[in-house]
Amino acid sequence: MSIIFNGHYRMKHRTWITEALRLHFEEHLPRVVAGRRLGVPKSTVCSMFVRFRRAGLSWP
Repeated sequence: MSIIFNGHYRMKHRTWITEALRLHFEEHLPRVVAGRRLGVPKSTVCSMFVRFRRAGLSWP
């Protein structure tokens, strides 16, 4: 399933999640900045990180 953000950015759903996590944990970017780079709305990125933390997952 592909998702279109800002009417022009096309990315697989799981791809943007993985990339947002990578930008945050490996490149030490703030969550909102990582989302902005990917064209993902702030609220979507923040809720994804909340779910990630609540699930008790860790970044490899």
